[in-house]
Amino acid sequence: MIQGKVFVGFIIEKDGSLSNITALRGPGNGLNEEAVRVFGLSSRWIPGTQDGKAVRVHFTVPVNFTLNPLVTNIVLHAPNSPTMGVASANGVYSAVEKEPEYPGGIMAFYSFLARTIKYPDDARRDKIQGRVFIQFVVEKDGALTEIKALRGPGHGLDEEAVRAVGLSPQWKPGLQNGVPVRVQFTVPVNFNLGNAPPVIKN
Repeated sequence: MIQGKVFVGFIIEKDGSLSNITALRGPGNGLNEEAVRVFGLSSRWIPGTQDGKAVRVHFTVPVNFTLNPLVTNIVLHAPNSPTMGVASANGVYSAVEKEPEYPGGIMAFYSFLARTIKYPDDARRDKIQGRVFIQFVVEKDGALTEIKALRGPGHGLDEEAVRAVGLSPQWKPGLQNGVPVRVQFTVPVNFNLGNAPPVIKN
């Protein structure tokens, strides 16, 4: 029954690759190693810049492990990182002073997804499992937009995760300097056949 938060540190190199990936602290019991493994599989990032030139940037990310059967939360917002309070060209922040929040907190969001997600019949029959990484933007009014699956096992799981997140009620928006702003959020959704109900045949 081990749960907890792992703080993963790494360097974003000038070419966007990740290096020196380490667990700074965490509950152990394999969680630290799993968090490091997942970040080791990451595709290249957009590198940080200084005076218009790409530079190496150190990043720290908290990874939350919970025992909810469908959802493991990885909060891809890095407090005290060089990108804190810096918006992209389309006005979307990746890290802000006050992060967006689902009504009732993140555990309430987990419960919402667990109630809403329906394991696709075809995926169950073909014994397809895996993790879908869902990215979305929490707008200034708390609505979720630009919901998409960054990667996943397919076979309908990606689409189902997008559908479920799209049904979410409005969040409390993120704040920067006390003002609501658009914030990008990433949530991994786990599909596990051990927790899926059996296929009902007509």
